[in-house]
Amino acid sequence: MRINVPLQGLQKGNCHAPSFATLLCRQDIKLKVYDFQFEGDNKVHTKWRFSCILNLPWKPLLAAAGGTTHVLDLERGQIVEHIEQWCAE
Repeated sequence: MRINVPLQGLQKGNCHAPSFATLLCRQDIKLKVYDFQFEGDNKVHTKWRFSCILNLPWKPLLAAAGGTTHVLDLERGQIVEHIEQWCAE
C-alpha cells in the first residue's frame, strides 16, 4: 500500500519536525539507500530503508522503507521538487 501526502512549501513539512525529533534516539538511527537511478539529466530516484529506536520508556523500534525522487533545476543548481513514497504494511 502506498500513501501519498501532498505537502507544499517548507512550513507544512516542518511544522511537526521539532516535536517528532525529540522522540528519536540519535545514536540508533540507521538509513540505507539501496538503489538509485537517474532519469534524464534532472531526476534522481532513490529507494531507502530506515530504522530507529524511539525515546519512549519501552524503546519501540520504528522502521520504514520508501523512495524519494528529486527533480533538479540544473540552471539554478537547486532541487525544485522532492517527492517521497513510503511503503506501509
